[in-house]
Amino acid sequence: MGNEMLQCQGQSQPIDKMLNEEFSRYLEKHIEALEERKKEVRKITSELITTNYSKGLVDGLQFAINLLNDSVKHLKVNDMENKMVRVPFAVEIAKKITNGEVNGNIVTRDGRNARVICWDKKSDSIYNIVALLDEKIMERILTYTINGSEADGKDSDNDLMLEVPEYMDYCDGDVLISGIGLPFIYRKTKGRHGCFSAYFGIDITGNKFFDCQDFTCDVKGYANEEQRKILIDGLKEIKDPKSKEYLKRFFNIEVKPVCKFNPKDWVLCKSIDWCLCQFSHKTIRFDGVVMYVTVGGIAYEQCIPYNDQTAHLLGTTYNWEE
Repeated sequence: MGNEMLQCQGQSQPIDKMLNEEFSRYLEKHIEALEERKKEVRKITSELITTNYSKGLVDGLQFAINLLNDSVKHLKVNDMENKMVRVPFAVEIAKKITNGEVNGNIVTRDGRNARVICWDKKSDSIYNIVALLDEKIMERILTYTINGSEADGKDSDNDLMLEVPEYMDYCDGDVLISGIGLPFIYRKTKGRHGCFSAYFGIDITGNKFFDCQDFTCDVKGYANEEQRKILIDGLKEIKDPKSKEYLKRFFNIEVKPVCKFNPKDWVLCKSIDWCLCQFSHKTIRFDGVVMYVTVGGIAYEQCIPYNDQTAHLLGTTYNWEE
């Protein structure tokens, strides 16, 4: 086998990748054929009386389609896990790579293998990491800062980098969880100490931070729905323009201004179109929805102030945001 077919430790060989891609395409063609067959069966049965046999045939085709889709997803996930990408040095992940806890390699910026032999060398400077660089016939010893720099503030071919599975190369704006379970919105910038930066995060005591350069040095993975909700609720609690911006940008949530009304305030209420009313009070409907009750006893779900900015909506069906 030629040298070009050999990859660094932890990577799949190209032949595996090619076979996975080819098999995925093969399965996807079969899925398309089954989908077409299912459409044909549905078209025939829609023109005739549907029988248990025809329904069973459609269900069987759908079952086969689901199985093939699962197989394709599995192949693509495996391919992502085997594909390696180079990312900035992060000391906690580098330690896990060295201990064999996660898949990956420590390399230099120009691709030479490196192995860290000391993480906390006693020194009167900031160069506390000691690593051996593979120079083919020998190993060269160098010291580094905690973020893998040979010379602080300058890029060098000898700087340490990490090669990790592609799924570990997080994107700017991903919602992640730190090693101890703290949720944060990842900001893809280099921290001062090789740590992960955050647009927004919540620490172990519940304190909330915007634009934190060194939020954590260890990431467990992507946040689940419950952990994402913690961040969403945290952003909603803070009276800061960035909260509204980040809710829209990272969670696609628009926070509407809360309107406070006093009795007999003139308001616009909408069921079909906007009508002019006087506000009376609020109540909670049986399903938990807040209802706005007007003078006269009619209740509406939508109620906004009547003023120069909203007067044009009177008698229309337009959305009030417009």
